[in-house]
Amino acid sequence: MASTDSTIEATIIIRQPSPPPSGRTSVFPIRMRPAYPGHKAAMRADLPAVAASSEWTDGDGVRQPAGEAHAWLPGHNQTLCGLALARSRLLRFPHVRWEYQASDVLTEADRVRHVCRRCAAIAGGRHANRRPWTRHSPRP
Repeated sequence: MASTDSTIEATIIIRQPSPPPSGRTSVFPIRMRPAYPGHKAAMRADLPAVAASSEWTDGDGVRQPAGEAHAWLPGHNQTLCGLALARSRLLRFPHVRWEYQASDVLTEADRVRHVCRRCAAIAGGRHANRRPWTRHSPRP
């Protein structure tokens, strides 16, 4: 038996990640696209949107939240109260702004049956029309 001397050559290519394009601070920016054709304004990432347990379609063919509603910041994978969207099986509605208050009363006609109290408290914050607290008669 004749022995053959074989040589194995391997080339390892290591790719360095490319730097972000000029003007951007992150490689993975939050993309805000219109929710449906004709939607004029995209949501801002710092304003809460709605994540809900189910959905319904209105007369214009736009998805709307139903069931249990939570506040959610687009670009994050959890609600403001801390629920993970995937584990809780919540649907995202980036085109619907969170406009619920803790004092809202839900009726039988509403498709949203429950509004998260914690999300309403966190997203509510200070009301824009209310002035900050001031003391009217301070002590000497």
